[in-house]
Amino acid sequence: MVLGTVGYYQAQSTASLYSGLIFGGLLVLSALGMFAGKKIGAYTALGATLLLTAVFSYRYAVTGKGMTALLAVMSAGMLLFLVARLVRR
Repeated sequence: MVLGTVGYYQAQSTASLYSGLIFGGLLVLSALGMFAGKKIGAYTALGATLLLTAVFSYRYAVTGKGMTALLAVMSAGMLLFLVARLVRR
């Protein structure tokens, strides 16, 4: 959510603002589901993180900007964590 707001203020990008709010909210809800022990929370987080990793990787390939590279690496790390968590169960 925070990075979407930062993207909005830096580049006046309403797409960054809306996607940050939507994905941030979705990931917060999925985290609450995971803490409650519901598998749907983990699968929702996995799907959202997979989509974010793909989008940020594509954006980095197109623009070559450092911020998108950082976001791609961070979301890929979270993706690996979620996959390991799901496999371990």
